[in-house]
Amino acid sequence: MKKIILTVMIISISSVAFAATELSLNDCLDQALKKNETIAVQEKKVAEYRLKAQEKNAALLPALGLSASYNRLPYLSAAKAAILGSGLDDYNLSFTLKQPLYAGGKLRGEQESANVELKKAEDNLNRSRNDLRLNVAAAYYRAQHAAEALTAKRLARGHLENYYKRSKRLLIETRLPRLEDLLQIEVQLGNAVIEVESAETNYKEAIRSLLDLIYADEREIVLSDPLPLPLKEDPFADQDPLSSNYDYRGVLFDLAVAKEAIGISKSALLPSLNLNAYTNWEWSQYPPSRDYTQWGISMEMLLFDFFKTAAKTGQTEKIYEQGLLKLNLLGRQLRLEYRNKLDALHSLRTRFNLATDNLDKAVKSLLLYEARAQSYTANSKQLLDAEQAALNARVNQLYALLNYNLTRLELNRLLGRAEQ
Repeated sequence: MKKIILTVMIISISSVAFAATELSLNDCLDQALKKNETIAVQEKKVAEYRLKAQEKNAALLPALGLSASYNRLPYLSAAKAAILGSGLDDYNLSFTLKQPLYAGGKLRGEQESANVELKKAEDNLNRSRNDLRLNVAAAYYRAQHAAEALTAKRLARGHLENYYKRSKRLLIETRLPRLEDLLQIEVQLGNAVIEVESAETNYKEAIRSLLDLIYADEREIVLSDPLPLPLKEDPFADQDPLSSNYDYRGVLFDLAVAKEAIGISKSALLPSLNLNAYTNWEWSQYPPSRDYTQWGISMEMLLFDFFKTAAKTGQTEKIYEQGLLKLNLLGRQLRLEYRNKLDALHSLRTRFNLATDNLDKAVKSLLLYEARAQSYTANSKQLLDAEQAALNARVNQLYALLNYNLTRLELNRLLGRAEQ
C-alpha cells in the first residue's frame, strides 16, 4: 500500500496554529516508554525485590556485632580490682559473631523465595513495557484508520457536492434531472455531511487517546506510518502460548513461591544450629590488660506448639494445590483463546482480500458511471448508487484492515510479544 500521510487539526480553527509534528509508531513508542507511570512503578518494585533478595541472601552469612561501654565505678570490688588494678575507670569493648549453620531449610527457602519474587517483578516490568507498546500501537492504528475513513468520506462528500451542483445547473437548463432526482441527491449529500461530521469526531477522539498515551499535548500531527497490510506468511501458526504468556508465567512464579513456603513452614519443627563467638576487652588504663574469648554452638528446637505449625503447613499446601488447579485451567483457556484468535486473524485476512477486490470493482464501476454521466447516458440514481458502493467498499476494507491489525496485536499480547 502506498504510504499515506494524513494531517488533522485537533485544535479549532480559531486556535493558535502550531507547526505539524510528524509521528511514526516508533516515535510514539519511545515517548510512551519514557514517561509512563506504570513502568516507573514497576521499576521501583524491581528495585524493592532486588533489595529483599539481597537481605535474604545475606541471612546465610555471619553477623558481626560490636559493643563498647564506659563506667565510673564508685569503688573497686575484689573481682574488678583483679581486672582493672587500682583505677576506677571501667572500659569495655567486645566483638560478637553469629554464623547460622543449619535452620531446617528455612533460610535457604526464604532465599529461593526472594529470588523467585525478584524474577517475577522483572517479568512484570517486561510485561508492563510490552502491554504499553501494544496499547500504543493499537491507538496509533485506530487513529490512522479514523484518518483514512475520514478522508474517504470527505472525498465522497466532495463528489456528491459536484454531482449536486451539476444536476442543479442541468435542471435549470434542460429540466433534467427531474426535481425528485435532485431532492434525492440533496438527501444523499446531507447524509454524507453527517458521515463526515461523525468521522471527524471519531478521529479527534482517536488522536486524543493516542496523544494521552504518549503524554503529548493536543496539536496538529502527521501520522507517517500506514496501517500494516496482512502478511502472506502466518507468523503465529504452530505457537505454544504457554511457553511465553505472561499470565501463565506469573502462576508458575507463584507456584514456586508456594512450594518454598511449604518447606519454610515445615522447618519450624526442625532444630536450628548457630556458631557463636565472643571476644571482650576490659581495662582501666590503656592498653587493655585483660581479655577473654569464648565460642560455642547453640541449638534451638520447637518441641510442641499445639499443632500451630501443622495447621500453617496445611494452609501452604492448599495454596500450592490451588495454584496447580489454576495453572491447568489457565492453560486450557489460553490454548482455546489462541486458536480462536488465530482463526479470527485468518478470517480477517480473507475479508480484507475480498474487500480489496470489491473496492477495485466499485471504483471501476464508479468511473464508468461518471463517464456515462458526462454523455448523459447514466441517470443520477445510478451514479449515486455507484458512489455509495465505492464508499462502502472502502470503509469495509479499512475496517477489515484495522480489525486484522488489532487481532494481530492481541495475538502478540497472548504470546508475550511486542509490536515490532
